[in-house]
Amino acid sequence: MQRRKFIAGVGSLAAGAAAVTGTGAFTSVSASRNVSISVAADNNAYLQMKEIDTPNSEAFVDGSGGRSNTLSISIDETSANGKGVNEQAVTFFDDLFSITNQGTEPAWVWIKSNIQGVNYYNSDDNEVISIDQGHPKKAGYGDREVIQYIKVGEGFNVGLTINTIGTPNDRSGMSKIIADTDETNVPDNNGLSVENSDKGV
Repeated sequence: MQRRKFIAGVGSLAAGAAAVTGTGAFTSVSASRNVSISVAADNNAYLQMKEIDTPNSEAFVDGSGGRSNTLSISIDETSANGKGVNEQAVTFFDDLFSITNQGTEPAWVWIKSNIQGVNYYNSDDNEVISIDQGHPKKAGYGDREVIQYIKVGEGFNVGLTINTIGTPNDRSGMSKIIADTDETNVPDNNGLSVENSDKGV
């Protein structure tokens, strides 16, 4: 019995060596296969981003932008003749749009604002989720940014804050919403908190 086990082990090593060196195997393969990829608007995509039934969403969010109905935010004139946010102030807009995981695996989600003084946060639990603009100056939003973990079929509402203190100018840009199912790709910067992970603090 002991000899039989030893031979089996040697056979396994030999098979592994053959796999590494490639002796007796093919050099290359080219094969055609059918591939079908569906592209959906933001409100139907695997990472769903859509307008919600709130006053802020109705006033400032458009889910029909561009050729593919991509979501956009415009904080500008209102029907009550408001022209914009206050100078030298921090303004918060709760519940602008929702993010939902309609894929097949849980995912970590965070945002790169890329716009001076603009932060995004989870409106449901007041956790800041943009990681590149520092922390908004308001009590009740924790003391660090939190990368969200979303199970399949779950999601949260997103709010936005604009800080014009010291920078009382109009601003615009392209923010980036990032979702990743691979924990190794999740940022691990100092001061960040990462849900359902040993990363962060």
